[in-house]
Amino acid sequence: MNDLNRLSLLGRVGADPEITTLRDGGLRAGFSVATSNRWKDTDGKDQERTNWHRVSVFNKMAEIVRDNVAKGSQVFIEGPSETREFEKEGVKQRTTELVLRGAPGEMLRVTDRRKELQPA
Repeated sequence: MNDLNRLSLLGRVGADPEITTLRDGGLRAGFSVATSNRWKDTDGKDQERTNWHRVSVFNKMAEIVRDNVAKGSQVFIEGPSETREFEKEGVKQRTTELVLRGAPGEMLRVTDRRKELQPA
């Protein structure tokens, strides 16, 4: 059996996406998505834990993000995660993010738009 690397997230965007143009002219949109788990503890009190997930989308999906997503937008995202290492101020660091490049099976759906659409 083959391995499976797929994440599905439904959450809210924490800040306006950062849009960058790549050397080849393509686009990248980077943003974070918050997902929350809610439950009652043993005393019956409501509890909540929020997790933040880094997301990078490229090209056509980045255009969709640029045109439709802002802080507070609810999005559904499905695709593979990638872990990369980098150096910041001389310290080696590692980050994992959900990365969408437009491959078959990847999905980005804006379920609650918070950005005003610009007239054509």
